[in-house]
Amino acid sequence: MSIEENGANTLYIALGLLRWYETPISERPRYAPILLLPVEMIRKSAAKGYVIRSREEDTMLNITLLEMLRQNFGIQIPGLDSLPIDESGVNVRLIYSIFRNSIKNQPKWDVEEQAILGIFSFNKFIMWNDIHNNVGKLMENKLVLSLVSGKIEFEVNDTMIDASYLDRTVTPADIVLPISADSSQLEAVYEAVNDRTYILHGPPGTGKSQTITNIIANALYKGKRVLFVAEKMAALSVVQSRLEAIGLAPFCLELHSNKAKKNAVLSQLKRSTEVVKPSSPENFERESNRLFRLRLGLILLGIMGSYLYCLPMLGICKGAYWDRWKV
Repeated sequence: MSIEENGANTLYIALGLLRWYETPISERPRYAPILLLPVEMIRKSAAKGYVIRSREEDTMLNITLLEMLRQNFGIQIPGLDSLPIDESGVNVRLIYSIFRNSIKNQPKWDVEEQAILGIFSFNKFIMWNDIHNNVGKLMENKLVLSLVSGKIEFEVNDTMIDASYLDRTVTPADIVLPISADSSQLEAVYEAVNDRTYILHGPPGTGKSQTITNIIANALYKGKRVLFVAEKMAALSVVQSRLEAIGLAPFCLELHSNKAKKNAVLSQLKRSTEVVKPSSPENFERESNRLFRLRLGLILLGIMGSYLYCLPMLGICKGAYWDRWKV
């Protein structure tokens, strides 16, 4: 369920438990996993039940534990920037020894050599750690700076874009719409293409996913890169399937989780490198201009129709003259 909802695996085999105490006089021991081996539980059949197998991902150190030891007890665990390796893989016993040596001055603390299957989630800490280490770079962004300072740190453009204006000025070559869009969605796509910051709000079924898909397609069309994030994996999947339907799947790389399978990422990169860059159709610009002229003609026809409809109400046209135009 965690993979389907959040795109992140939370099932691990914990190798080794650090037994620690909150204070020197505490009697209640606390336990924290040291190493985490990502696994998954698969149902083979009704008769055979479930099996646990490796997710073919690297064994990872419990970085949350390292940070807790550093902040709360001033304990640094050296030599684990990259996990030590022996002929069988990660050198588990050496890691246990490193931990024992680092906590030797803590009374009653110890490393218990156990293996436990459990659910562990470190997404919030990973996010915090990333923000903590890159706060300077993040603050260079005016939007992030505004959120931190509590006041707008960038120039606000209050000009509202009207879709009727876009119909008269923007050609089909300026904004591509692989998925049909109404006037409000067109305005949102235009704002995004022109680097405007805004919040797009709407209840379910109002076309937010279609709009996001068009925004991403336009960014790729303009040679830009897009990072699309969502709280739930389902939201990512909906947009990804729409991008796949319009032929943009090779340009999408799933990075929704730091625990994404290495083989899957490499496979996606391989598919992307094998895509042959197509040349633009020779008549693309000509067809864009033709459609734009056709649109302007429809706009003009609509204006004339509205004008002629208003004339008899103003008492200007009467009799056969209006009958001819009315037909």
